[in-house]
Amino acid sequence: MTRLVWALAAVLGVCPACKTGGARGEATTPDFVEEDLTLSVPVDAQTTAAVRAVSLRLDDGDLHPGMVFVPGGGNISRRGTRTSNGTDSYDGPVHVTQELSRYFAAQGFLTLAYDKRSCGPRDDPACDKYPQADIDAEGPAALVKDVDAACAALRADPHADGRIVLYAHGQGAQVALSSTCAKTAAALVLVSPIPRRVDRVMTAALYARAEREHRAAQKSGDKEAAQRALDVKNRAASLDETFKALAGGKFPEDTRLFGATVRFWKAWIELTGQVPGEAMPAVPWVVVRGGDDKQFARPDQKQIDAWGSREGAQGLVLEGHDHHLVPLDEDALGRILEALQTPLAASEEDHVG
Repeated sequence: MTRLVWALAAVLGVCPACKTGGARGEATTPDFVEEDLTLSVPVDAQTTAAVRAVSLRLDDGDLHPGMVFVPGGGNISRRGTRTSNGTDSYDGPVHVTQELSRYFAAQGFLTLAYDKRSCGPRDDPACDKYPQADIDAEGPAALVKDVDAACAALRADPHADGRIVLYAHGQGAQVALSSTCAKTAAALVLVSPIPRRVDRVMTAALYARAEREHRAAQKSGDKEAAQRALDVKNRAASLDETFKALAGGKFPEDTRLFGATVRFWKAWIELTGQVPGEAMPAVPWVVVRGGDDKQFARPDQKQIDAWGSREGAQGLVLEGHDHHLVPLDEDALGRILEALQTPLAASEEDHVG
């Protein structure tokens, strides 16, 4: 994949990418300070989860605005390792969150990434086995505590200037929006957010994929491709029926579907049906989707774009990028950085003095 380049002019009075060395002033990789952290997250009255996290900043002695990466759906470590975009496989593992952390740290942020508690060692060797009874019972809303713990860790960091941006992906959008931290954040970056009830988004995406593959098979005359398209359509129909059975109370609450409890799925459906709903941004939003994101049907892409058109929000469509914004090139990430300049400047008086 395209590696991040450190030549973009930085924001907030920091220009780490402008360090020069060698002939003709060529850019060099910035010097970072990386710190391993442990977040204390209350699971219940008796249990506290020790969640592994990592922060990254420039070794420049300055104060930095913070950026917390809120993990989305699936089992995601603090490295954010992905092997595909949900449809197509990458040439090799892409450490999405790690790449993002390095980019934004180079531009003057103090970044913090943490393990989603549903990530275990079998999902990623970087993860520990974390307690998650509250997630099974309450759904993604239980992960709000992890967001607030991460924000508290940044506020306590002596290198932080008090401003915090929440960068949330997928399912993480509703989690971030539900957090206490979101109420005082400088801005929220919502990447590939789930725009309506997750059950409807998932089935619509599969039906749309089946239709795309069917049209391609018809054009090519490839019988194997036609069968694959039919298989995807049948998967979509099966998923649709499963969700209908779930809504109809056909499964015991502790039944596990697709790796999660029925309680989790019901709570996730409810959360995505309510947040953000028709609420206008309380703090600035930057709503981002990849133009090549195949995880959403066209109507859901339009709904994401509608989030970005609300008063108090900015919408970005990054053409040529997928559900995770891969390839994570400087032009695409630079557009997110540019969108953050105004809300960060507006919040500076309250936090930097």
